[in-house]
Amino acid sequence: MTDVKILSEAEHSFLEEKAHHYFMEKGYSCGLTLLHCLSDLLRFPLNEQVYAAMNGVLEDRDHRDQCGLYKGTLMFIGIYGTALGWDRPKINAATKAFALAMEKDFGSLKCYDLRGGKFKPTEPHDKCAPLTARAVVYAAAYVKSLS
Repeated sequence: MTDVKILSEAEHSFLEEKAHHYFMEKGYSCGLTLLHCLSDLLRFPLNEQVYAAMNGVLEDRDHRDQCGLYKGTLMFIGIYGTALGWDRPKINAATKAFALAMEKDFGSLKCYDLRGGKFKPTEPHDKCAPLTARAVVYAAAYVKSLS
């Protein structure tokens, strides 16, 4: 279980504001929103290729397998851990522990389960806004606990 109390009130507010900015105002996907929020919070710039890769990962939305918030966190842990000098086993342990924690705390790692069904052209973009904000804070607390 990830304790979001590791984040200060200011960090929590910052993340909620950033999640709203990227997800609602800019219309980014959940995974892109998460990557931008973690990058902003930790002042850890990501290369544009990382964002492009996330777009590629999320393109098959009708398949709806793993959640973009989960995949984005795994990507960030791999990049951030590498920058901190972690070896592959340490990164793998951190990503596996995150997967177990998120599945336990959110009930699933699957977009279909977390979001509640397929994407429909008539659905508003904000259907995932509360989940996105919650997962951004959760992922940030997890990543912060690693450093």
